Amino acid sequence: MGTSLSSLVPELQPFARALVDLAGQNGLHPRVTSARRSYLEQRSLYNRFLRGANPFPVAAPGTSSHETGEAFDMVVTPVDYLTDLGRIWQEWGGTWGGDRDPVHFQLPGAPTAALLEQLKGQAPRGTTETISEWLLREYESIPWWISLFLPANTTMQSAAKPYTQSLIRGILAQGQP
Repeated sequence: MGTSLSSLVPELQPFARALVDLAGQNGLHPRVTSARRSYLEQRSLYNRFLRGANPFPVAAPGTSSHETGEAFDMVVTPVDYLTDLGRIWQEWGGTWGGDRDPVHFQLPGAPTAALLEQLKGQAPRGTTETISEWLLREYESIPWWISLFLPANTTMQSAAKPYTQSLIRGILAQGQP
């Protein structure tokens, strides 16, 4: 998932940078956690949200202002200051996620219908993903502590992928879940 403010639409970049700079100048240790997302990244995040694994709301793939580059998410420490930053963002003319999604900052009116339409004209990356590719991607994103319960050779970075691929292919060939 992209966290670079330079991935955002040009109209948003200077304001996003100004908000991050303002937070930093006030000792809030800002961290951009998400900027532009691909369809595949949005779908993965949305699926996590549906499983209850994401504390903030996530738009369905193909409808997110992150996919059009018109939004970014930022956290600060202490998090209580997100409300103040959200108010400042709104004073500047932006749209803030409020109490429901306090890390979310976007352009007003985003996502823009024209930009969403452009996305629909493209074949989203990952929509033709095979089951094994999906399983491999999900395996690579599991929390570290789950690896404690896996066979040792599936947790070694250099050997994990080939072994995992053959393990997944074997399971799929047998028709097991």
